[in-house]
Amino acid sequence: MYVAGSHTSKSVSNPGFDNCRSGWNPQAIGPMHSHRNCAIGRNPKNFHGGQVSIGMSDLNVTVRPYRPSDSTGLWKLKEGFERGLGEGTGGESKAARYDAKLTETYRDHYLAWVGRCVDEDPQSVQVAVDDDGEIVAAGEPIGYVFVLPSSLSFIWDAAVLNELYLHPDVRGTGIADRLMEAAIETADEQELPLDRIVLDVDQKNERARAFYEKYGFEHWGEMVARDL
Repeated sequence: MYVAGSHTSKSVSNPGFDNCRSGWNPQAIGPMHSHRNCAIGRNPKNFHGGQVSIGMSDLNVTVRPYRPSDSTGLWKLKEGFERGLGEGTGGESKAARYDAKLTETYRDHYLAWVGRCVDEDPQSVQVAVDDDGEIVAAGEPIGYVFVLPSSLSFIWDAAVLNELYLHPDVRGTGIADRLMEAAIETADEQELPLDRIVLDVDQKNERARAFYEKYGFEHWGEMVARDL
């Protein structure tokens, strides 16, 4: 598990580098779980659209709060997130297990939970939207970040960065930085038991760890699990 204090988040809110260029993939930044409450930048001016370069073309992307109409696109990204976790952080048995859980019932429960978090804090889930339909349908999400709401901060006495994922075709473009900055700003605005934000990243996932370390995250304890 990684942790960053609030003093760190303030100092890196505009880091001035593209962390994704080193090789952004589902085993890197995309599939990770973290621990902090859901709420994202409350100042809309921070989430206006902008261009990012993809090969020889430009992609117009807007980072904004999640809407119920984004549910289909969000679920597609969530499937990629979970399959990346299964394939990138374990053997064939783990990959099969993660793939098998992605049922219609799981989808409905996940989207309902997202809805409850957004009801509590409309900024808890932020999406990066393809404005022109270059990668997916126009207006559909190509990435998202999920910070748990402050009511859940007592899980780790901290803000929890729960999920961060990008469509494979837009990795290495800087969109991940925009999503991370939105998450850090959200965490900075939450009332927390301790001023820190935590996330869970696989120890073998060196690219993801490098990305988070550039944002001031440091190693903080270990997580263990067992089947029920």
